[in-house]
Amino acid sequence: MNSKDAYEKLVPQIEQHIDTFLNVKLVKEMPYLGMLVGDKTINSLKKIFMQELEILFPETIKSYAADLVTEKNVSKIISEKISGLPASRINSFYKKPIMLFHFWGLLLGFITGLLQLLFFFFYR
Repeated sequence: MNSKDAYEKLVPQIEQHIDTFLNVKLVKEMPYLGMLVGDKTINSLKKIFMQELEILFPETIKSYAADLVTEKNVSKIISEKISGLPASRINSFYKKPIMLFHFWGLLLGFITGLLQLLFFFFYR
């Protein structure tokens, strides 16, 4: 999550949001600033924001992932979700795989028993 590739995929969206913030929202909230600041200054600010985000992004994601693991026990969440499902739904979902498992177990047991009988009679 905090790799360079993940950040690179997000760069276009981040740049678009920073552009919108600097060119539209900031000027709307502070009209006098819009009169004083030109495109060159806005591009400089954007460049500075992007450099800072490149440093901040991996640290923030790493911290968020660590908090996610410690605060929200993933195995507990999964077990709660499974326990919340009705038993009939779980049984119908696993019925076919369980039946196949039983069939192959029965077939393997039968073949093993036949091989044991053959070895017993021929090597006696």
